[in-house]
Amino acid sequence: MEGILLCGHGTRSELGKQQFADLVCRFGSLEPTITVTYAFMEQQRPTFVEAVEFLHHSGIDMVRVLPVFLFEGIHLNHDIPGEFKKLSTAFPELSITMARGLGSKQHLEAFLDEVVGAWKQRTPDNDPGSIHLVVVGVGSSNSEANIPMEQIAQTARLRYGFQTAQCAFLSSTNHQSVEKVLENGVGYPSRKWLVVPMLLFEGYYFRQIRKAADYFRLSAGFQIEITVPLGTRPIAEILLQQRLEELRSCAFNLLEI
Repeated sequence: MEGILLCGHGTRSELGKQQFADLVCRFGSLEPTITVTYAFMEQQRPTFVEAVEFLHHSGIDMVRVLPVFLFEGIHLNHDIPGEFKKLSTAFPELSITMARGLGSKQHLEAFLDEVVGAWKQRTPDNDPGSIHLVVVGVGSSNSEANIPMEQIAQTARLRYGFQTAQCAFLSSTNHQSVEKVLENGVGYPSRKWLVVPMLLFEGYYFRQIRKAADYFRLSAGFQIEITVPLGTRPIAEILLQQRLEELRSCAFNLLEI
């Protein structure tokens, strides 16, 4: 019998945890006949071990793990697969497979389309041609890893007709920090900005973006709107469903890499 485990990083933000739980509920409605649960890598419970034990005691013998992560990094490429490989050894009667994260270029573009499309419907009087778009990612010290983010920002600019567009990153190792991008924005013709955080849920990084935006609203007179976390949008469970189908078709299994 199949069970599905959505695994996240975990956050101290109760709102972020609730947003994650809401996504699990929405995803579960797509698989009403299957046991769906969730777990966190750190900071929140249930843990990976607790979730696997729950599924095992529920009579599950095939666990499909869906990482609720946008970007590849040490957690998704090393830490989490390592934990589930250990659990495969601890529970030899279970077949455990793991999908990849949601951060393919195609998935990032789908998220951005969903968020910008919802923004346009909510504010039909806003003309994208008078607005500067800023797409914010976590960022990496490896500049090549940031290229897809830069590409989708420019794709969105062309698709929706924004006046200008650029990327900003939250990592302190990257020169395109949110603060630096906003500071340089004084030289842009538009004072109206749409900031799209490529983050799934509320938490530390989201607060960091809000803090920077609040400062420049006051100090430079920018009109800055920040869109909601991606994990709260309907596209999130649809993309998770695609990753699940990859597992079911044996097209990809992160634990075998």
